Amino acid sequence: MKKENQNLKVDLSNLEDFDFSSNWGEKKTTKNWDKEQNYKVHKKQKFTRRPQIKENKSNKEEIYKITITPDRTVLSTLKDTIKKTGKSYSIEEITSTITDKLERLGIKIEYFEEKDENNFYETVFDKSIFSSKHKAVEHILKNGLEEIIEIKKEVTEKPNGIYQTILQCSDTKSLLPPKSFHDFESVIKNFLFENRINKKFDDFVNGLVKIDDNEKVKEWSETPLIKTSYSVKNDALDIHDIKNIDQLRMVIDNLKNKFIKKFKHVNLCGNNLSKLEKEITQITDDVIKTSKKWRKDLFFNVLINFKKSGFCVFKHGEKKYLYTCYAKQKSILKDQLSNTCTKIVVLIKNENKISKTQVLNQLIKKDIDKKIIIREIKWLVKEGYIREFSNNELCIS
Repeated sequence: MKKENQNLKVDLSNLEDFDFSSNWGEKKTTKNWDKEQNYKVHKKQKFTRRPQIKENKSNKEEIYKITITPDRTVLSTLKDTIKKTGKSYSIEEITSTITDKLERLGIKIEYFEEKDENNFYETVFDKSIFSSKHKAVEHILKNGLEEIIEIKKEVTEKPNGIYQTILQCSDTKSLLPPKSFHDFESVIKNFLFENRINKKFDDFVNGLVKIDDNEKVKEWSETPLIKTSYSVKNDALDIHDIKNIDQLRMVIDNLKNKFIKKFKHVNLCGNNLSKLEKEITQITDDVIKTSKKWRKDLFFNVLINFKKSGFCVFKHGEKKYLYTCYAKQKSILKDQLSNTCTKIVVLIKNENKISKTQVLNQLIKKDIDKKIIIREIKWLVKEGYIREFSNNELCIS
């Protein structure tokens, strides 16, 4: 008996244990839907002059179109919950439950202008997303190289020739060959990559210190050179030997190698915003936290989704808010209901507002078993003869 009663107490709050994303702002309330408050906000903004901020915002919005919808998994869970309990929930209540947490949102990002060069690029090893292939390649080189490339270092012979001077990196104090060295460019580029030095080749070379100290020149001349080569792991493309960083970049840059995927638009769950490159994350985060339009669009998205899924949508209350439930409305015909069901219906009809608890208490006083009352209320709700709301209020359909 107690177990059956507890099974009826299913609320949309069963989703509240989802984790917040670190990018998510303050919790949104139903005040977002208040037209009067929205009017006041817009009126106040009309007289606030911040031309520089307005210009920056406009420029960002011209690049990407961001569409926010309910996450499909969360929406499906909500529909299953409503279907299982038979309760009626307001569309606004459902929308607020979805917008309360970022992970319950589905986000689509696309370019406003449809151009061949306007694409998004995803790195396969960690699903990070970038606005250019170059950024995706650099991300792999910096963070995911060990996932796709095997690095080999081989000790070779000492440098050939006689050298009067060499070069030295001012940051690492490493000794480097002079510009006259036959493989100078390759050595420097590999050095930049291996030491994670974020400088252009020419700028770095111009900043090298010239060393003419005989002991240091001799030290470098007598040290065997180390040759670095790269090979692709699980190579199905017959790429066996990549001799330098430039060749490596070319291999990764080739989309046929499937290290990077190209898309015209991005679809992701709201708690995966960190997968986007920093600039796109910031733009999307600004839209979520400051824009009110997407919340209104999401309201109608939820409404249409429930209608298409076969749910009943109806108005209820003094303000005629929109509600939804799974059971279709049924008219009560004479002698169609059991004796207990009839008493429940009569009791609800005679009261302007009545809760499930009040119905139980009044009928228990008439020596009707509580278990039977609960069972019959549940049946009436699921059949569509009466409506039960999230606050346990009951009414005739």
